[in-house]
Amino acid sequence: MLNPDDPEVYLKAGLALCRSHHFKEAQTCFEQALSLDATHCKAHLHLGQLKDCLGDPEEAEKHYQHIYTLQPQDSKVHQELAMHYGVKENWKRSVEHLEILITLEPEIAEYHWFTAQAYHKQNILKPAEYHYKKAIQLYKEDLKNSPAHASFIIYGNLGYAYEAFNELSTALYYWQLAIELDPDNDHVYELYYRMGCAI
Repeated sequence: MLNPDDPEVYLKAGLALCRSHHFKEAQTCFEQALSLDATHCKAHLHLGQLKDCLGDPEEAEKHYQHIYTLQPQDSKVHQELAMHYGVKENWKRSVEHLEILITLEPEIAEYHWFTAQAYHKQNILKPAEYHYKKAIQLYKEDLKNSPAHASFIIYGNLGYAYEAFNELSTALYYWQLAIELDPDNDHVYELYYRMGCAI
């Protein structure tokens, strides 16, 4: 039996309504979840995302800041916010959360890779170069210590990192490895395109 005093009930209902494009009803559900628990980070996150979709970025930002205030050391919070700002191409705000992620978990290659990308998008080259190099180092260490971790994403990201340094032969090498490992990947044609540009 569903508990009407459980914010999770309204959160799940709101997500289901979003998937069926009933956004106003979803907003009501997220707001109801927050009325039951004003510290519910996922409710703030999804309501913020919904407000963005509905054209109210200022209200959305209030919910994102609530999340940060409530859980400033939660890496998942910063992952979500970095991704959110990246999708909106607000690279400055994305970097803020990526840098916090790196402070919290400095040995995760993907954080450095995405941080390098975000700096590169702003044409801020020195920190971009640092984080590309750090991503390359960490990816290679991971592949050396755990060869089974090899993936399309790791090889693809290594290729993009080397491309940033104009080391095109090395970029081509890693992109080829990515394609050989997972030729049916949804992003394989992006690599073929980059390979064509690099030749």
